Amino acid sequence: MIGYRLICASLSLLLASACVSAGSNGNANARAVPPITQAELERRTQELMDSVVPGDRTPWEKYYADDCLFFDEKGRSMNKTQLLADVVPIPKGYGGSIKVKNAQSRIVNDTAILSYDTDESETIWGQQLYARYHGTDTWMYRNGKWQIVATQVLRYYEDPAAGKADSKRLADYAGTYELTPGTRMTVTLEDGQLFAQRDGRARELLIPEGSEIFFRKGMEGRRLFHTGDNGTIDALIDRRNNEDVVWKRVPAVDRPNAFALRSSAFREGETLADSTLLNGLDCKGANISPALEWSNAPAGTRSFALVMDDFEARDGDGFVHWSVYNIPSTATSLAAGAGSHEKDIPDGGRHAWNDFLQRNYGGPCPPEGPPHKYRFTIYALDLPSIDDAGTPMTWRKLRVVIRGHILGQASLTGLRGH
Repeated sequence: MIGYRLICASLSLLLASACVSAGSNGNANARAVPPITQAELERRTQELMDSVVPGDRTPWEKYYADDCLFFDEKGRSMNKTQLLADVVPIPKGYGGSIKVKNAQSRIVNDTAILSYDTDESETIWGQQLYARYHGTDTWMYRNGKWQIVATQVLRYYEDPAAGKADSKRLADYAGTYELTPGTRMTVTLEDGQLFAQRDGRARELLIPEGSEIFFRKGMEGRRLFHTGDNGTIDALIDRRNNEDVVWKRVPAVDRPNAFALRSSAFREGETLADSTLLNGLDCKGANISPALEWSNAPAGTRSFALVMDDFEARDGDGFVHWSVYNIPSTATSLAAGAGSHEKDIPDGGRHAWNDFLQRNYGGPCPPEGPPHKYRFTIYALDLPSIDDAGTPMTWRKLRVVIRGHILGQASLTGLRGH
């Protein structure tokens, strides 16, 4: 909008200047200016565009005034010498064309303004690219010829190609973020998609461009999620024209009405106790699952499912340490050691097979190196129970079953080194 207002202001000034000039010199001088039509302006502009691919400077030398101003879509301001130096043949393996479309003009005496779109088609070693631009040229009749004295080029915004997010991390991004007290944004995960909603505004789909970077359809800028030193998401970054507006994540304890998962044994980003370590391989822990409790489950919850995974293990494929399903909707906690029971949990819930090929809790036993992140996630489901008759239930199968039935979820991440 700012660029648009600047263009309008410059057009108004130029047209006003042209009218004053015509008035002061009288009708005789106005008749001395040979008329130029929009069709001729378009022809000359297309001639300029056709010369880009071969790098032919002839029309640029001819149609641009020696004192011209040229502002391109990259933000560069060039004089005629710099402009001509920029016109060079495209490299080997490149090709394409630029077509002038949707032209409009305002022609007053010795000043003509042409505003137009350009559709660019470019081929780079067989790969096809497209882009759309808008140009505004100001032509003036001086020294016996019509020439361009000023050009401004803008590029139309287009969404990037959608990428693929790391589905194992999406749950980590869900939460509430705060710009300043009273100004919050909530990110939710629904059926494998992230949505963001500021207080008092409509929610927006966050489309993945990469693993941790998202965009909104038709909106410039990007949304990124920042990982803190403790390995957990601590901020949402609203990146605008390479400048960042940071929204800090609000801890669950500061959101009294949010569906939240907690533990009396550790807090978000803290180290898991030795007692939680695996008793096996080269680890000698007690293999006791930590106490967990949850609150503010969504309305309509009919059962819960829980998974504990080292989601960055095995080159991002993840490792499931513990998975429970058919937890009753009346439950609000799992006691310490609940994962020690084979198959069924006494107070309700069934164990799925973990990646140790066991139906119980298998504690952390990471290799030497930086601490691993162990994420506990509780899912509130609209399913009263899950029928596992006739099939060994694993978390990966369970994840497919509950898709489309998740009313809400909450996560808690602990760290553990070797």
